[in-house]
Amino acid sequence: MAAPGVILKELARTIHCRDGETVLQAAQRNGINLTTACGGVGTCKTCLVRITNGAASDDAGNHGLTEAQLASGWRKACRFLPAGDCTLHMTPRILAEGAQKRVLVPDFPPLPVDRDITGAAHTRVPDVARPLGIAVDLGTTSLAIFLADLETGETLGLIEAPNAQNRYGADVVSRLAHAIRGDTEREELRKTIVNCLNRNIRELCRFTGCRKEWVVEIVIAGNTAMHHLFAGYPIRDLALAPFTPHVSKALVLDARDLGLDLHADARAYLPAIIAGYVGSDHAAALLGAGLGGDTKTAPVLLVDIGTNTEISLLHGGTLASLSCPSGPALEGGEIDCGMRAVDGAIDSLRITGDSVDFSTIGGAAPAGICGSAVIDIVAALYHSGNADKRGRLIEGHPLIRTVNNRRELVLHKPDDMDDEDITFSQADIRAVQLAKGAIRAGIDMLLSRHGLTESDIAEILVAGAFGRHIRLENAVRIGLLPDIDLSRISQIGNAAGDGGRMMLTSAKARAVSERMVGTADYIELSGSKDFNRHFISRINFD
Repeated sequence: MAAPGVILKELARTIHCRDGETVLQAAQRNGINLTTACGGVGTCKTCLVRITNGAASDDAGNHGLTEAQLASGWRKACRFLPAGDCTLHMTPRILAEGAQKRVLVPDFPPLPVDRDITGAAHTRVPDVARPLGIAVDLGTTSLAIFLADLETGETLGLIEAPNAQNRYGADVVSRLAHAIRGDTEREELRKTIVNCLNRNIRELCRFTGCRKEWVVEIVIAGNTAMHHLFAGYPIRDLALAPFTPHVSKALVLDARDLGLDLHADARAYLPAIIAGYVGSDHAAALLGAGLGGDTKTAPVLLVDIGTNTEISLLHGGTLASLSCPSGPALEGGEIDCGMRAVDGAIDSLRITGDSVDFSTIGGAAPAGICGSAVIDIVAALYHSGNADKRGRLIEGHPLIRTVNNRRELVLHKPDDMDDEDITFSQADIRAVQLAKGAIRAGIDMLLSRHGLTESDIAEILVAGAFGRHIRLENAVRIGLLPDIDLSRISQIGNAAGDGGRMMLTSAKARAVSERMVGTADYIELSGSKDFNRHFISRINFD
C-alpha cells in the first residue's frame, strides 16, 4: 500500500506519511518546521490541524479535544495517523515556527575594541584582511546572532531566528528528556542546533555582503542546557538533581571542532556558567546590563524572563543568582491559543465594558495570542472584576462562556469557518498564575536572604525579548513584578546579546564576566521549603 499523501494546503506542499508516522514526524522529515510547544508528545494543542478531505486512522492520541472538535475534523499533528490521502488546513499558529525570523542592521554604538583580541586574530589568521566576529545568544526558544567588525567594533548585522530544537519541546526539560534517552538522541539535538547556527550565519553573511570565512572569533552564550547540548557534553547530571554541569569554566575551543562552518582557524569562546540552571547567557546579561563592576551598592534586580527565568540580586558588592521554573506560558506556550510573536499574534488587549479591544502584530488577522497579550488579558480580567483574586473566571460578562465544562473568555470569532474561536481559558489563567508565582517566589527568596523587602529595591532591570515587550503596569498589576514605582523598573532588551558582543571584542569584558561568575552565590530552589512557601503565597492576584 502506498504511503498516504497529505496535502498541506497553506504551504502548497504534499508529504507522505510512512507506516506509523504522524503528520508532524513526516513534516519534520521533509524539513517543514511546525510549532509544537510540548515537543510532539501530545500534551498541548499548538499543532492542531483540520482534515478538510480524507480521514484519520482510529488513533487515541487526541486527548484534550472535545467531541465537537474531533467531529469537525480537528486533530493534533503529533498524533494524527492518516488512514489514506487527505488534505489539511493549517492554522497560522502551527506555521508560526517558520515565520519567526528577521535580519537587520541594528543601530548599535561601536563596541570597545581590545587589541589583545584583534592582534591575536591577525596573528592567528594573517590571510584575513578584515577579521569579523560573531556573538550568539543561544536561547531555548530563539537565537540572536550578531556579526561585528573586530577592528572597528561596528555591529554589521543581526539575525533573530527560532531555535531549530523547538521541535523537541518548548522548554529545557523536554530537550533534556529527549537527550537523556541515549547518545543518538543527544547527538541529534547537537547537530540540530549546529546546523541551525551554520544556516543562519550563512544567511547573515549574505545579507551583510561578508564571507563566513572572514569570521575568526565567535562567542556563544546560552543557558546551561543549551551550552551542553551544543558542545556535546554529557547531560545526565544536568537533567537530574542536584543538576550539576559537566563543565562550568569559560572555554576557548576550535570552532571547527564544534562543527561551525567559519574560518578554518576560528576560535570559539564559551563564557563561564554560574550553575545548572543559570547559564552563561545570564552571566552575559549581567555584563550587558552594566552590572559587571562594583559600582552598584543599592539593591538592583536583574530579571531575565523566559521559559526558565533567571534572577540576580546585586547588593553591596555581592551577587546572588537563581533560576525559576516559569515555563513557556508567559511566552504564549502551553496556552491553548498561544503562539509566537509573529504577524497575526494578538500582542495587546484591554476589556472595555462588554467588549474586548486588541491589536495584532503587523495588523494582520488575529491568529492567536503571544506572551505580551497573555499578561494583558490576565490583568484586564482581574482589574475589570471578571476574574477574582484566586484567578477564577466569573460568569456574567457576555464574552465569558462555558463549553463542555470549560470556562473561557472569547477574544475573536474568525470569519473562516475552518478556524476555531480565539479564547483564553480558566486553564490558561492557571498557567500564568503558576509562572508568575514562581518568578515572584524567586524574587522573594533573594530579598529575604539579604534581609531586604520590596521597598528596598533601588532598580529592577527586565531583560530578554519577552521582557522588552510587556506592559510593566500590567506585570505589576498581576504580581509578576514587585509593586514599586514604575520609574524604578527598566526594560533593557537583549542584555545577554549585549554582553556577548562585549566579550567578542574585549578580553577585559571576558575577565570581568569570569570574576562575577566565580563570586556569585547560587541559590538552588529544587526541594526548597522556603521557595515552596513563597510560591504558594504568590499564586493569587493580591
